[in-house]
Order: sequence, then structure tokens, then C-alpha cells
Amino acid sequence: MVTNNQNIINRKIILLRRELTVTRLAKRINKTRQNVNNVINGDFKSVDRSSPTLDAISNELGITKESFWPEFFPTANNSNKKNENEHNTAPQCL
Repeated sequence: MVTNNQNIINRKIILLRRELTVTRLAKRINKTRQNVNNVINGDFKSVDRSSPTLDAISNELGITKESFWPEFFPTANNSNKKNENEHNTAPQCL
């Protein structure tokens, strides 16, 4: 199971491979460094309210939001696995 920390590390690896820093990415998409840093770290309250920044980052990087933030945009495969895990760990009714 991938943890939130691993997702954040994976996002930072993607930036490094594209030779981008948070500051450079923020300048390219016309957002503040703090805003981009928070979104990359998954530190936002609402996907809907953060959607413009999420869209701008994913478009700039040329990847989907689902692949960059899998914990916020689960695919069908991920949601099935989550449901299986929830079922396996759910308390049993007697």
C-alpha cells in the first residue's frame, strides 16, 4: 500500500526528472510558490477549490491529475483495491 508520504515523494521525483523546482513550476503556471508547494504536498482542503492549480500543474507537467495525485483521484483499479481492503478490515457483525 502506498502511503501519502510516498505519493508526495513520487511527485517530487517527477519534478526532479523534469528538472523543475517548485519555484520554477510556480512561475510557469503563474501561481505562488507556497500554493504550488502546498498542492504538491497534498495540503489542500478541497479538490474542487484547488482544481485550477491542479489542472495547471498537471498540464504543465504533461501528466494526468489521476497519476500525479492518486490519493485524491482514485482510478477504477485503485478504488476496487480500496474497497477490498476496507472489506477485509471492516469489523465483523455477529
